[in-house]
Amino acid sequence: MIITRRLAREVRAMFSRALGSTRRGAQSPLVIEASPEGVTLRLETPVVAIEYHMQGDFALEQFAIPLAALRQCEGARQEPVQIGQQNERTVLLRWTDGGVPQVFPVEVLESDQPFPAKPQQWTPNPSRLLQSLADATECPDSGSARYALGCQQLRATGEAVATDGRQLLVQSGFTFPWQEDLLVPASRVLASRELLAGDDVEVGWTDNWAALRRGPWTVFLAVQKESRFPSIDRVFYSQSGVAAAEGNPVHVDTQ
Repeated sequence: MIITRRLAREVRAMFSRALGSTRRGAQSPLVIEASPEGVTLRLETPVVAIEYHMQGDFALEQFAIPLAALRQCEGARQEPVQIGQQNERTVLLRWTDGGVPQVFPVEVLESDQPFPAKPQQWTPNPSRLLQSLADATECPDSGSARYALGCQQLRATGEAVATDGRQLLVQSGFTFPWQEDLLVPASRVLASRELLAGDDVEVGWTDNWAALRRGPWTVFLAVQKESRFPSIDRVFYSQSGVAAAEGNPVHVDTQ
């Protein structure tokens, strides 16, 4: 299978944000799957999973390698990187750097953890949804013991809510395909440049994951079913006296 050096850089950067930093989780398994429908690269953590899909026609192949291996072949140009399994234990990365052929062997990792299933239906949303969710990642506070303030609440009414216990950020005008409010991690991966570029945004969900899809990228956010979130209706409507204007974040002092 073939990807590009630029794609290798974008994937590694995006997936590293899901892990929390560019150094943490260097040995996390990057699952690469090729088929007649294209190449898919996946990475999963307990709370966030990401998938990149590139269309194409390739022979069936699947393996997992350390995410950090992409650092060896990544670059700024659209130069090809050939990825293929040499044997059961080794994958070879082949590319050209300054006209000089490069070969880098990578150890195959075990990865039998099932990836989140894709939603059967997707709901279109305005392009500003992802920017709104990205803005909200600046608000949450993961230090609270009482409430899950490191999460965002995606309400069935089409509002995205975040708070640090002092300030409240409510953004509205969206269409979510669930009947109950969902609590999901306020992951920094939502602020990734690679994800924010583009127009169409689609939202879907399964029993355990909320999914956001834009272009070749799909981000899954684990639903935090056992966590608690402040009741914003009483705070928001009693103290501010108004609802969030569509598309405009509203800050309210909750103390």
